[in-house]
Amino acid sequence: MHEKLTPREQEIFNLLLEGLSLKKIAYNLNISYSTADNYRGKIYLKLGVKSIQELLIKYSQNDDPKNTDDTVDAKIDTIDANDSEPEKMISLSKVKNIFLLLTAAFLLIIGVLIVIIINLGKN
Repeated sequence: MHEKLTPREQEIFNLLLEGLSLKKIAYNLNISYSTADNYRGKIYLKLGVKSIQELLIKYSQNDDPKNTDDTVDAKIDTIDANDSEPEKMISLSKVKNIFLLLTAAFLLIIGVLIVIIINLGKN
């Protein structure tokens, strides 16, 4: 069934079947969100599915007889709720860059004020 998947793809496939979001999978495996998303795309391609819904419907019920349609729906809802768009999140490096830029601007303003005060004192 899954013999075409690499070991890493199989690992991510299993986590997807457990209902984990890509964000959680990336965190758990210590990989970036985009890397996890790339693996998901390869898994979909190799297994001939186009969505998480199709993957869960096609493979969850076959792998675990306790899975019902309600269980699959609950997993889909959980994944949809937890998988926010990474573009909408601000990365730590962007926050650090913004902080450095604001610090540099503040120091520049302080420098200009000191020069103005010194020049006023000379007059």
